[in-house]
Amino acid sequence: MWKVLTKWYGAENAALLIDINDSYYKILRYILMTEKKGEDIGKYDRLINKEISEFHKLMSTLGESKQCVAIAKEIEDIEIELEERFNKLEKK
Repeated sequence: MWKVLTKWYGAENAALLIDINDSYYKILRYILMTEKKGEDIGKYDRLINKEISEFHKLMSTLGESKQCVAIAKEIEDIEIELEERFNKLEKK
């Protein structure tokens, strides 16, 4: 995966994309633990908000690269869906 990402986006952007992926799956894991296991969202609230903040910082950096405009837009759409899921859980 690293070779493909560096070929398409360069080493710096490839590292950002991997960090974004890690952050996304951390957030998703917390949401799924709440949705599927019925755990209290309050238990993960601080962690999710921290990861969302980190995700935004990474996306801001990625958005500065002309090579990554299209993929940044796709990731932003996914992020919006993820935050909507989190917000629904908070309102329950």
